[in-house]
Amino acid sequence: MGPPRGPWALPGTYTVKVAFRGKEASETVVVEEDPRITATDGERRAWHDALRQAGATWARADEADKAAKALKKQLEELKGSFEKKKEAPEPVTKGVQALLDKIEPLAKRLTADNPMGFAGAPLAEDPEPLLPRARSLSFGLSGFVAPPTEQQRAVMARTAREVGEVAAALRAVQQTDVPALNKLIYESGIGKIDVGKLLP
Repeated sequence: MGPPRGPWALPGTYTVKVAFRGKEASETVVVEEDPRITATDGERRAWHDALRQAGATWARADEADKAAKALKKQLEELKGSFEKKKEAPEPVTKGVQALLDKIEPLAKRLTADNPMGFAGAPLAEDPEPLLPRARSLSFGLSGFVAPPTEQQRAVMARTAREVGEVAAALRAVQQTDVPALNKLIYESGIGKIDVGKLLP
């Protein structure tokens, strides 16, 4: 589904700019209030700020999920090739498996890796993955114009904190574990893992 598009614009006057091949054009746009909505300016601002916060958490979770999946895919492909050829040095095979074991729980915290056709409810010991939770929170807030409830604020704070923890752990993997494994792989003449874009 990808990252969020951003919150609705608040009523006001905006300048829209378009740039293409060194040329720019701008136009003034007025966003008017919906007369059916009775929210005050303060309530609109609180709603808008909450949507921005929820959207930022969703975007960060989406970015971390893509990074985890990209690393996991490369490691699984390497592992599969090792199992077929059985020529890779033991330190390399162990290093690949160790990194897979480290990434797997992080990836699982972001999205559920259910098999095709799976329709069962999540297991009690498995918490709701962070990416769908962040997405649902953003959609829930965008469905009405009102400040977030205390419960929503608590969920927003908890989700942002947990997404931040997973993103930080994946960044550490990108900065430390992948380069260490690449050194082993390179010395064995096998290739390397593409670390991808470094997570913020």
